[in-house]
Amino acid sequence: KENVLLGECLFQLQRYGEAKAAFARALPSLQDANDKAIALFRITCADYRVGDHAETLKGADVFLKHFPDDVRAGKVKVFKMAVQAAEKKDNQKDLAALREQIQLGLVKFGYGTGLEADGILGEYYKKKGTPEKMAELYNKIVHNLRTLIAECESAKRPLPDGLGKYHDQVSLQLGVFNLERKRVDEAVRWLENVRCDPDLLLKARLLLAKADYEQQRYDKAQSRLLEGGFLDKVPEGPVRADMYLLLGLAEKAKPEANSARTEEFLRRVGPEAKSYAQAQSLLGDLYRDRKLLEEAIKAYTVALASPAYAPSALLNLGSIHLEQGDKNSDPAAARELYQRSSGLFNQLFTKYPLTAEAKQ
Repeated sequence: KENVLLGECLFQLQRYGEAKAAFARALPSLQDANDKAIALFRITCADYRVGDHAETLKGADVFLKHFPDDVRAGKVKVFKMAVQAAEKKDNQKDLAALREQIQLGLVKFGYGTGLEADGILGEYYKKKGTPEKMAELYNKIVHNLRTLIAECESAKRPLPDGLGKYHDQVSLQLGVFNLERKRVDEAVRWLENVRCDPDLLLKARLLLAKADYEQQRYDKAQSRLLEGGFLDKVPEGPVRADMYLLLGLAEKAKPEANSARTEEFLRRVGPEAKSYAQAQSLLGDLYRDRKLLEEAIKAYTVALASPAYAPSALLNLGSIHLEQGDKNSDPAAARELYQRSSGLFNQLFTKYPLTAEAKQ
């Protein structure tokens, strides 16, 4: 028993090799079936965490042989699926069988375990070039989950833990799947189905706004995020930043765009966001159009940090300094601006020779 407690402490400290050894020492003397199950489960977990695929499969088979009905059996099957999905040989039938076994014990194993299994099989289908199988699988899952949710709502029972998130995650993935294939109406249908999990609801709302933006429904894209003060309730973070970026893009794309409103949205994208460089690049364009060159220079300089936006930033900065040199009546100052412009263009040609900006 002491070795079980020691093993658990070591496991929580992520000292997986030592934890496995402690559980292995404990096994021969354990009389209680639950203690044995815990030790075998943790040994398999430790092997999985350190990436020892052969030992993970071996441990999983031992556990499932002795404890097929244990609540932890679902998680062990997920480990087995993850290892088999990483192998080069075709394990599609085995993966589908394990996933079906988890589905049959879903109430016992938990909806989070079911979601993990679905994710592994879905990604396997994508990797093998059969993403439509993934969509077919997810479609069936959502319809089954809807039935369960409807039964709970009809009986006025709370949803089982994890059921709502499971439903929303699969619906979200179906939305993304259809967006990637330009099936916008189908994507919208699935994304509007997300309704239980607050975090997934935010992601779905952002994707819905992106779908409207791609369809050039700019006012609708903005209303998705602004109507009813929705954006004001979104916590600070990457999703909120991406929402402000999309609002700026939608405003900028309108036939009668309001540049002040575009600027307001883009300035709300903070430096901690992945979309910060894109927002700064767009602000640089906006300021340059308004002849606010110093502000444009500041924005483009920030955008230089991102390889995706650096080529455009270098081209614009070089062009601005070239124009400033042409207009400067002081020969020394003009020469300095020309040198600065030349240096920026050289960076563009050297670092990004294959970009459209370098070929202009």
